Parts: sequence; structure tokens; C-alpha cells
Amino acid sequence: MTPPLTCPLCGYSFERLDQETVCRRCPLALRCNLLCCPRCRYEWAGESSLVNWFKRNWSKRKNALTHSF
Repeated sequence: MTPPLTCPLCGYSFERLDQETVCRRCPLALRCNLLCCPRCRYEWAGESSLVNWFKRNWSKRKNALTHSF
């Protein structure tokens, strides 16, 4: 299960499924990478796959260095 999303504008916590119901009305929803708050309709960019890749690999490397000593 994914952690809930939190709107940076109003602070509302919601599941990704709730966000998808808001975006269903938008004609660009299939190709859009923005996150949309169902409460205030604020849109923001989520983390990119490149950022997630660096986070995963950095934490693996950090754990490997920590446990090697």
C-alpha cells in the first residue's frame, strides 16, 4: 500500500485513488504527471522516477557502507 499524499497547499491527506477521480474529468489525464488535491484542486508535480531511482540507490549504498564496518 502506498502512503497517503498530502496537499502542500491545504494539508489535506488523501489516497492516490481519490486524486485519480478528480483528474478523470481532465482531457490530459492519461499523460499528466501532476498530482491534484481533491479538496482544493491544487496541482503540483510529484517526485520524478529519476529522483526515486537516486533515493533507492543512495539508501542501498548507504546501508552497504554502514554494515560493512
